[in-house]
Amino acid sequence: MLQIILCEDDPKQKERIIKIVKNVNLHTNIQYYSFESAKELFEADLDLSIPTIFLMDIVLDQEDGIEMANKLHTSFHHSVVIFISAYLEKVTDIYETKHCYFIYKPELEMRIEKALNKAFSIVVSMHKQICVHSGTRQMLIHLEDIIAVERIKRYSLIYLSKETIRVNENFDELGLEINSQFHQCHRSFLINFNHVKELNRTDFITDTGFMIPISRTYSKKIQKAFQDYLVHQFY
Repeated sequence: MLQIILCEDDPKQKERIIKIVKNVNLHTNIQYYSFESAKELFEADLDLSIPTIFLMDIVLDQEDGIEMANKLHTSFHHSVVIFISAYLEKVTDIYETKHCYFIYKPELEMRIEKALNKAFSIVVSMHKQICVHSGTRQMLIHLEDIIAVERIKRYSLIYLSKETIRVNENFDELGLEINSQFHQCHRSFLINFNHVKELNRTDFITDTGFMIPISRTYSKKIQKAFQDYLVHQFY
Protein backbone atom coordinates (compact mmCIF):
# COMPACT_ATOMS: atom_id res chain seq x y z
CA MET A 1 0.00 0.00 0.00
CA LEU A 2 1.22 3.48 -0.94
CA GLN A 3 -0.27 6.95 -0.80
CA ILE A 4 0.64 9.77 -3.17
CA ILE A 5 -0.22 13.25 -1.93
CA LEU A 6 -0.13 16.30 -4.17
CA CYS A 7 0.17 19.83 -2.73
CA GLU A 8 -0.73 22.31 -5.47
CA ASP A 9 -2.66 25.55 -5.02
CA ASP A 10 -3.72 25.96 -8.66
CA PRO A 11 -6.90 23.87 -9.22
CA LYS A 12 -6.24 23.41 -12.95
CA GLN A 13 -2.64 22.37 -12.37
CA LYS A 14 -3.74 20.06 -9.57
CA GLU A 15 -6.18 18.26 -11.86
CA ARG A 16 -3.58 18.00 -14.63
CA ILE A 17 -0.83 16.64 -12.36
CA ILE A 18 -3.03 14.03 -10.70
CA LYS A 19 -4.14 12.81 -14.12
CA ILE A 20 -0.52 12.43 -15.26
CA VAL A 21 0.52 10.73 -12.00
CA LYS A 22 -2.28 8.16 -12.21
CA ASN A 23 -0.93 7.04 -15.59
CA VAL A 24 2.29 5.82 -13.96
CA ASN A 25 2.15 2.17 -12.92
CA LEU A 26 4.15 1.48 -9.75
CA HIS A 27 2.78 -2.08 -9.47
CA THR A 28 1.26 -1.57 -6.04
CA ASN A 29 -2.03 -0.40 -4.52
CA ILE A 30 -2.07 3.40 -4.41
CA GLN A 31 -4.34 5.93 -2.74
CA TYR A 32 -4.27 9.42 -4.28
CA TYR A 33 -4.94 12.68 -2.43
CA SER A 34 -4.59 16.32 -3.41
CA PHE A 35 -4.65 19.49 -1.32
CA GLU A 36 -4.39 23.19 -2.05
CA SER A 37 -2.98 24.31 1.31
CA ALA A 38 -1.00 23.09 4.30
CA LYS A 39 -4.00 23.67 6.57
CA GLU A 40 -6.17 21.45 4.41
CA LEU A 41 -3.53 18.71 4.37
CA PHE A 42 -2.79 18.70 8.10
CA GLU A 43 -6.48 18.64 8.96
CA ALA A 44 -7.09 15.61 6.73
CA ASP A 45 -7.56 12.20 8.32
CA LEU A 46 -4.55 10.49 6.73
CA ASP A 47 -2.74 7.33 7.82
CA LEU A 48 0.73 8.46 8.94
CA SER A 49 2.09 4.90 8.91
CA ILE A 50 1.57 4.25 5.19
CA PRO A 51 4.57 4.85 2.89
CA THR A 52 3.95 8.25 1.31
CA ILE A 53 5.20 10.15 -1.72
CA PHE A 54 4.59 13.90 -1.63
CA LEU A 55 4.47 15.92 -4.83
CA MET A 56 5.11 19.41 -3.52
CA ASP A 57 4.89 22.70 -5.37
CA ILE A 58 7.69 24.90 -4.04
CA VAL A 59 5.62 28.08 -4.33
CA LEU A 60 2.20 27.77 -2.72
CA ASP A 61 -0.22 30.64 -2.16
CA GLN A 62 0.71 32.25 1.18
CA GLU A 63 2.90 29.23 2.04
CA ASP A 64 6.41 27.94 1.43
CA GLY A 65 6.47 24.40 0.06
CA ILE A 66 9.97 23.80 1.47
CA GLU A 67 8.95 24.73 5.02
CA MET A 68 5.86 22.60 4.60
CA ALA A 69 8.00 19.62 3.51
CA ASN A 70 10.09 19.93 6.68
CA LYS A 71 6.94 19.69 8.81
CA LEU A 72 5.64 16.72 6.84
CA HIS A 73 8.85 14.74 7.39
CA THR A 74 8.30 14.89 11.14
CA SER A 75 4.72 13.59 10.84
CA PHE A 76 5.04 11.04 8.03
CA HIS A 77 7.97 8.85 9.08
CA HIS A 78 8.13 6.80 5.87
CA SER A 79 7.83 9.55 3.30
CA VAL A 80 9.76 11.19 0.47
CA VAL A 81 9.24 14.49 -1.31
CA ILE A 82 9.34 15.28 -5.02
CA PHE A 83 9.47 19.03 -5.56
CA ILE A 84 7.82 20.53 -8.63
CA SER A 85 8.02 24.13 -9.77
CA ALA A 86 7.66 26.39 -12.77
CA TYR A 87 10.49 28.55 -11.40
CA LEU A 88 14.02 27.25 -11.97
CA GLU A 89 15.47 29.96 -9.72
CA LYS A 90 13.92 28.07 -6.80
CA VAL A 91 16.05 24.96 -7.40
CA THR A 92 18.81 25.85 -4.94
CA ASP A 93 16.26 26.40 -2.15
CA ILE A 94 15.22 22.75 -2.11
CA TYR A 95 18.47 21.72 -0.42
CA GLU A 96 17.08 23.21 2.78
CA THR A 97 15.11 20.00 3.23
CA LYS A 98 15.29 16.32 2.34
CA HIS A 99 13.85 15.40 -1.05
CA CYS A 100 14.47 12.82 -3.75
CA TYR A 101 13.76 14.65 -7.02
CA PHE A 102 13.00 18.01 -8.62
CA ILE A 103 10.73 18.39 -11.65
CA TYR A 104 10.47 21.52 -13.75
CA LYS A 105 6.73 21.79 -14.47
CA PRO A 106 7.03 22.10 -18.27
CA GLU A 107 8.90 18.75 -18.19
CA LEU A 108 6.43 17.00 -15.87
CA GLU A 109 5.20 14.36 -18.32
CA MET A 110 8.77 13.52 -19.33
CA ARG A 111 10.14 13.28 -15.76
CA ILE A 112 7.29 11.99 -13.61
CA GLU A 113 7.68 8.25 -14.20
CA LYS A 114 11.37 8.23 -13.32
CA ALA A 115 10.76 10.47 -10.30
CA LEU A 116 7.95 8.30 -8.93
CA ASN A 117 9.90 5.08 -9.45
CA LYS A 118 12.87 6.55 -7.59
CA ALA A 119 10.64 7.80 -4.77
CA PHE A 120 8.91 4.43 -4.54
CA SER A 121 12.23 2.57 -4.28
CA ILE A 122 13.27 4.90 -1.45
CA VAL A 123 10.09 4.45 0.61
CA VAL A 124 10.36 0.69 0.12
CA SER A 125 13.97 0.78 1.36
CA MET A 126 12.83 2.70 4.44
CA HIS A 127 11.10 -0.49 5.55
CA LYS A 128 14.20 -2.62 5.00
CA GLN A 129 15.93 -3.72 8.16
CA ILE A 130 19.16 -5.39 9.17
CA CYS A 131 19.56 -7.79 12.07
CA VAL A 132 22.47 -6.97 14.38
CA HIS A 133 23.80 -8.30 17.66
CA SER A 134 24.65 -5.98 20.51
CA GLY A 135 26.22 -8.02 23.27
CA THR A 136 23.70 -10.78 23.91
CA ARG A 137 20.82 -8.83 22.36
CA GLN A 138 19.53 -9.28 18.83
CA MET A 139 18.08 -6.14 17.22
CA LEU A 140 16.40 -4.99 14.01
CA ILE A 141 17.39 -1.56 12.67
CA HIS A 142 15.78 0.26 9.74
CA LEU A 143 18.39 1.08 7.08
CA GLU A 144 17.04 4.60 6.64
CA ASP A 145 17.65 5.32 10.34
CA ILE A 146 21.37 4.62 10.01
CA ILE A 147 23.39 7.82 9.57
CA ALA A 148 26.87 6.28 9.58
CA VAL A 149 28.79 3.26 10.80
CA GLU A 150 32.22 3.30 12.42
CA ARG A 151 34.42 0.23 12.64
CA ILE A 152 36.51 -0.08 15.79
CA LYS A 153 38.68 -3.20 15.96
CA ARG A 154 36.31 -6.17 16.25
CA TYR A 155 33.04 -4.29 16.63
CA SER A 156 31.12 -1.46 14.95
CA LEU A 157 29.26 1.63 16.13
CA ILE A 158 25.99 2.37 14.34
CA TYR A 159 25.10 6.05 14.57
CA LEU A 160 21.38 6.83 14.64
CA SER A 161 19.82 10.26 15.14
CA LYS A 162 19.12 9.74 18.85
CA GLU A 163 21.51 6.99 19.90
CA THR A 164 24.65 5.08 19.03
CA ILE A 165 24.57 1.28 19.12
CA ARG A 166 27.63 -0.93 19.55
CA VAL A 167 27.23 -4.11 17.51
CA ASN A 168 29.30 -7.25 17.06
CA GLU A 169 29.20 -7.22 13.23
CA ASN A 170 31.91 -5.74 10.99
CA PHE A 171 31.28 -3.87 7.70
CA ASP A 172 31.13 -7.02 5.57
CA GLU A 173 28.75 -8.76 7.95
CA LEU A 174 26.43 -5.74 8.02
CA GLY A 175 26.26 -5.82 4.20
CA LEU A 176 25.32 -2.14 3.92
CA GLU A 177 27.36 -1.35 0.82
CA ILE A 178 25.02 -3.40 -1.36
CA ASN A 179 22.49 -0.60 -0.76
CA SER A 180 23.11 2.38 -3.04
CA GLN A 181 22.88 5.03 -0.31
CA PHE A 182 25.77 3.61 1.74
CA HIS A 183 29.38 4.33 0.77
CA GLN A 184 32.73 3.83 2.43
CA CYS A 185 34.52 7.16 2.84
CA HIS A 186 37.27 6.06 5.22
CA ARG A 187 38.85 2.82 6.34
CA SER A 188 36.73 3.05 9.49
CA PHE A 189 33.53 4.73 8.24
CA LEU A 190 30.47 4.10 6.09
CA ILE A 191 28.19 7.08 5.35
CA ASN A 192 24.52 7.10 4.37
CA PHE A 193 24.22 9.70 1.58
CA ASN A 194 20.55 10.19 2.43
CA HIS A 195 21.64 11.90 5.65
CA VAL A 196 24.37 14.13 4.21
CA LYS A 197 23.81 17.86 4.56
CA GLU A 198 27.21 19.09 3.39
CA LEU A 199 30.39 17.74 1.81
CA ASN A 200 33.76 19.35 2.52
CA ARG A 201 37.18 18.31 1.24
CA THR A 202 37.95 16.25 4.33
CA ASP A 203 34.57 15.30 5.80
CA PHE A 204 30.82 14.95 5.48
CA ILE A 205 28.44 16.87 7.73
CA THR A 206 25.20 14.98 8.34
CA ASP A 207 21.71 16.32 8.96
CA THR A 208 22.27 15.62 12.66
CA GLY A 209 25.52 17.58 12.78
CA PHE A 210 27.88 14.59 12.84
CA MET A 211 31.23 15.07 11.08
CA ILE A 212 32.28 11.91 9.22
CA PRO A 213 35.91 11.95 7.96
CA ILE A 214 37.00 11.30 4.37
CA SER A 215 40.42 9.72 3.96
CA ARG A 216 42.79 10.38 1.05
CA THR A 217 42.38 6.81 -0.13
CA TYR A 218 38.64 7.22 -0.65
CA SER A 219 38.55 10.94 -1.49
CA LYS A 220 38.25 10.86 -5.31
CA LYS A 221 35.91 7.89 -5.34
CA ILE A 222 33.58 9.30 -2.68
CA GLN A 223 33.52 12.78 -4.25
CA LYS A 224 32.47 11.24 -7.58
CA ALA A 225 29.87 9.00 -5.93
CA PHE A 226 28.33 11.94 -4.09
CA GLN A 227 28.24 14.09 -7.25
CA ASP A 228 26.42 11.27 -9.04
CA TYR A 229 24.01 11.02 -6.11
CA LEU A 230 23.23 14.75 -6.33
CA VAL A 231 22.71 14.58 -10.10
CA HIS A 232 20.20 11.78 -9.58
CA GLN A 233 18.16 14.13 -7.40
CA PHE A 234 17.17 15.87 -10.63
CA TYR A 235 17.40 13.22 -13.36
